[in-house]
Amino acid sequence: RPVLPAAPRRQFSDRVRTQEPAPMAPALVPGVPVSGPPPAVDESVLSVGQEVVDAVAGLLPEGLLPLRARGRYIIDKYGGRVKWSCVNWHGGQQRSFVTGGMHRQNVDVLASRIASLGFNCVRLAYSTEGVLHNPVINASLVAANPTLLGCTFLECFDAVIEALAKKHLMVILNNHLNKAGWCCNIDQDEGFWFGSGFNGSDWQNSVVTMARRYRNNPWVVAHDLRNEPHDVGNRHMGWGTAPPELDYLLAMETAGNAVLDEDPDSLIVIEGLCFGMELRPVRDRPVRLKLPERVVYEVHNYQEFQFSTLFNTHFYSWSYVRYVLQSAMFILLVVLFLLGYSCKRLRWPWAPRGVFLVSFGSWMLGIAGIGLGVSIYAYVFYTKYCRTIAEYDIQPLLILSAATFVAGGVLLGGGLHRVGRSRSAGEFRKSRKAVSTVDDDKQSGMLVAEAAKTWKQEEFGSVSDVDSDDDLSDDDSLEVDDNTMEELACFNLCVRAHVEEGLGRRSGPCCFTGFRSCRLAQRRTIGPHWRKKNLPRASWDCGLCIMFQLCIGIPWVLVVLASLWYYAFLAPTYTRIEKELDSKWGFVLEAGHEYTAPVWMGEFGTGKRGTYWVNFVRYLAERDVDWGYWPLNPEKLTNGYFDDWGHWHPHPEQWDEDTYSVLELDYMTVREPWRQLDLHALRQSPAAPVLNQQPCQRSVLGSTCGG
Repeated sequence: RPVLPAAPRRQFSDRVRTQEPAPMAPALVPGVPVSGPPPAVDESVLSVGQEVVDAVAGLLPEGLLPLRARGRYIIDKYGGRVKWSCVNWHGGQQRSFVTGGMHRQNVDVLASRIASLGFNCVRLAYSTEGVLHNPVINASLVAANPTLLGCTFLECFDAVIEALAKKHLMVILNNHLNKAGWCCNIDQDEGFWFGSGFNGSDWQNSVVTMARRYRNNPWVVAHDLRNEPHDVGNRHMGWGTAPPELDYLLAMETAGNAVLDEDPDSLIVIEGLCFGMELRPVRDRPVRLKLPERVVYEVHNYQEFQFSTLFNTHFYSWSYVRYVLQSAMFILLVVLFLLGYSCKRLRWPWAPRGVFLVSFGSWMLGIAGIGLGVSIYAYVFYTKYCRTIAEYDIQPLLILSAATFVAGGVLLGGGLHRVGRSRSAGEFRKSRKAVSTVDDDKQSGMLVAEAAKTWKQEEFGSVSDVDSDDDLSDDDSLEVDDNTMEELACFNLCVRAHVEEGLGRRSGPCCFTGFRSCRLAQRRTIGPHWRKKNLPRASWDCGLCIMFQLCIGIPWVLVVLASLWYYAFLAPTYTRIEKELDSKWGFVLEAGHEYTAPVWMGEFGTGKRGTYWVNFVRYLAERDVDWGYWPLNPEKLTNGYFDDWGHWHPHPEQWDEDTYSVLELDYMTVREPWRQLDLHALRQSPAAPVLNQQPCQRSVLGSTCGG
């Protein structure tokens, strides 16, 4: 066997109570017998699927046990690499209290089938309730195993482990739940190592009991202490930073050392936080046990674990999102071009600095406010079950949005201050009094213009007059008493407050009313005067106010849409998932750090060979990660389901089909050949999956294809 190299080949940047009867389980599958003599086994089915795999996996000889964790690899006692290529065989953690499939096939046949499919290890799930209460198993659930009729949970579990050991299949024991049932949802009181009527001592007693029970079986190579830890309600677990009663790291180290007291040759598997997604706290504080080379970290991954794969699976494909965004950006660019051309034809000068700051700050404030609201919602949502993600991923966005929001407010305030700061306020007051006694609108307009001119001269230092040679008699020109009016904008609150109040008029949406400038723009761009030059400047009115706001707002919207388009472009790519997984747990595989350790992908699975699967399998291959596919079982005893929005809907316990399963309902036939081909390629080290074909056709498989 090859000896483990001194460094990795690549760096990655790259207790038991009185026996109690188990509750009756629901009927398994309609039309399938669950009692009576065991069904006859067609020996020919043992070869079903052999054409799907190239060869049986190299099972580990007993003489190479026990295992150790050195650097980023799991090794045998001689230092050779041992790559876990496992399958999850659940059932022991459910209300049935028995490993699945024993009503359909003999346990030895099932173990043989697992080995024939090329797996070299099995992750077996159990519950704290099952170990401590040790109920009697319903006879219908072991119908194909007459020697197990009337067995208890632990006796049936013994039979499963014995069958696997005879086939030289390594076993990882997993404490899946405290109260037996189906896992997991964010509101389920199973996120901590205590809950559902069991305390922390009960949980630790269960894992220590299992270690003591199987310490003389060399094929039980590891103990997976807890499945998918996560925050529950207002209880937030910490990694060496929380109170002792909520410190996940402390609980795992304590239980791990207790297991090593019973079985010093076993490996201790510690799952990441947030349903097994997060190992980032390991950077600052890795797990430390009393014996060296015993720690293996475990992570899980499904499509729902990344927003990028969740969205395109349940809602729209990323290619469709890109199409919509591209269309919207094109339309906005055309509108912006037309606005710019119209402004040029209207001889619209650049707005005063204060007015520009007010408009720019207003849009910045509005868009940042939307981002801030979304960030707050995401932070509150993630805090319910995973404060780690909220702090690592959402909090920076929240801070950025808040900073942008504050900056927009500062710009808005500065602009308002500049616009309102007029040393000629006395002139406005005099104008207002004079205007109130004048009935002639023209006279009023002149007073307004004079006040505006005085304000502009003192604020900006000069006044731009219209070229005296311009043709002011043209039909499409507006009457302009004084061209300084054109540089007063909608948000000139000082002028509005004094001038319009002095005129006895109610303030409208703009400083001035009317949309004559819009008609003028139409005539000068596509109308009869589109070729004329040196036309007079248009006066400010509601039309120009709206055009000015659009010219400021559309670029802001384009920046947001462009950012969303860039995310939609990256979301379905390998680059995106590589970066995300490297940051969450892939870094633990890098050599030369205190936290360097093996990382085992203990659960992953899918029903379609879509973009998610192709990218994820490629990542496991390139990082040469140990793995365990979920599940072997084609059926599961559940008590609810998730909708497209990730909400959990409970229902009475029932048996449902699991389309992610390796096997069909006969527990013999391979469900999906493509899956076995990909998994077989991952068993190699280094792995070399063939992924050069397109994963699937959207016209056939719909949104499961991904982007």
